[in-house]
Amino acid sequence: MVATIERHFSPQGATVKSPDFCEDLRTGQKREVDGSIRYRVGSTPILITRECRDRSATQDVTWIEQLASKRDAIGAACTVAVSASGFSEPALRAARFHGIQTRLLREIDDEAARVWASQMEIIAFRAVCRTLSMRVSLFEDRTQEVLTELDPSVIAEFAANADVKIFRRADGTEIAISDLLREHGLLRDDLRQTLGRGVSLTVPVPAKSSAQIASNTPNLLFDGLEPNEGRVPRTLTWDFEPEELLAKSTVGLRSIRQLSVDFEVELQAVPAVFGNVWSYSMEGGEVSKAVQGSIRLGDGSEMRVVVTDSPKT
Repeated sequence: MVATIERHFSPQGATVKSPDFCEDLRTGQKREVDGSIRYRVGSTPILITRECRDRSATQDVTWIEQLASKRDAIGAACTVAVSASGFSEPALRAARFHGIQTRLLREIDDEAARVWASQMEIIAFRAVCRTLSMRVSLFEDRTQEVLTELDPSVIAEFAANADVKIFRRADGTEIAISDLLREHGLLRDDLRQTLGRGVSLTVPVPAKSSAQIASNTPNLLFDGLEPNEGRVPRTLTWDFEPEELLAKSTVGLRSIRQLSVDFEVELQAVPAVFGNVWSYSMEGGEVSKAVQGSIRLGDGSEMRVVVTDSPKT
């Protein structure tokens, strides 16, 4: 929770890690921190570390002094101490003296917070594509007396795994149907990790508004598709020049003239289910509110979503 909130407040281009390991400038050993923010101001690297404690007792001076010593040892510009139970007054005075920033993360259950959270709507759209069958036309070798067809082993491989590399470029590179889709911009992997298992996403959403998250970019395969309307058949056809794409035939490698592939596509829309509301505050008052939710997709993957209100400046 804390890591995703801090990521929202980090400078553009900053690298946020949780946890992280920083070198002790005195001993050369790696010291673990709960989280870090790294960025540059001009040519100067800046390191901010975060340490968290989820304990029932109020945090005292001892922890603050330990954090100050650790901050100096690893050369951090600033350390933020986050507590779920708060800080004693002596600890706050010590934090001010040592330059340690303090934050309080606590669950809130008031009516205003529930209203704020209820106005959030986040929907994840996931484009699903399944390869069903293919039809291949080969350039004919006029010296052959019989019609050239794909080798039965190629058909068997495709039947067992539609993403098998059964085609070959003139340079010998083996490719699959999915590679053709990527080459033509019909399949993208750059956002696949966004909806991977255990991934968190922080989204700032003003009240009374909504956000949409796409796991991949809609394309020709998904044109005109309505969310959650079910599986829809689609066909793509490619035409090739001689020697551009080859496949194993009954008489050896032959150039493919035309390739048609039948797909089954589906556009899934899944709303986020939100839970508790949290307040993230500092001595001067609340920094942000956050509500955590989750999105469960049809393939069993889950994405955790943390929605924050706008940063206080």
